[in-house]
Amino acid sequence: MNQDNGAMLQIATDFVNSGNYSEALEQARGVLVVDPSNGDAKLIEAISLSQMKNSRDASEAFAAAIAMIPTSAKARFNAAVHEFNAGNVGQARILANEAFSLDPSHEGTKTLLNQMGPEQPFYQGGASYPREGLQGFEPAYEGIAMVKSMGKAWVFFGWTLALLSAASFAYSLIGVLSHLSEIMSAVNSNDRAKINNIANTLQNPFMQILGYALVAANMVWTIMDLIHRKGNFIWLIPHIPCTCIGLSFITQPIYILFGRK
Repeated sequence: MNQDNGAMLQIATDFVNSGNYSEALEQARGVLVVDPSNGDAKLIEAISLSQMKNSRDASEAFAAAIAMIPTSAKARFNAAVHEFNAGNVGQARILANEAFSLDPSHEGTKTLLNQMGPEQPFYQGGASYPREGLQGFEPAYEGIAMVKSMGKAWVFFGWTLALLSAASFAYSLIGVLSHLSEIMSAVNSNDRAKINNIANTLQNPFMQILGYALVAANMVWTIMDLIHRKGNFIWLIPHIPCTCIGLSFITQPIYILFGRK
């Protein structure tokens, strides 16, 4: 997958998470124009069509997605939820059972099977899906409500925090550089009184409070984003120490650009 397709898929995923299914559909179809065999894009198209109540086209799209990514439990689960919501309980049960066989630990699939109750002796209707590759629908986890409701504004907020952190760091650095000769002179002469006076001069209560607030805000933003997106918490290993020393403007943009893929 090239970078442009990857970016469009990420945008489509964000639109799905924010409930903007028409935009998600447009982005997914944009990927499919360039890469018609892209199963992830086809799955987003199917989910969007299902949420937009276009049941027949959604069933066809789910079937195509399953054919493209036959070992994905997620696709079969999504299709199962779609068929269940459409009233095709028998077809939904087949899809859910096959999703469960692919991933027995999937909580959404187990919940759906329990919700459908005991298996009936026969079923009716529904789309015809290839047996060997069914996967499931993933509405069991919708992420953090506040993040979902903010949509693109959430990412903009993350960038704003990073920029404010950079401005705060620059302000502190300029202050130190403007007194650098005095600091070096005091250090060389071991004049502790002068060193303390310079330190008191550089201290700004407002900027200190802002610095602490930005440390907390950057940390909370990244953790919430990781939870919302079910991201890899390994990103916190460099981000936490950098944030604590005021360098979150380095790690947070890197995470936004590359960690949210």
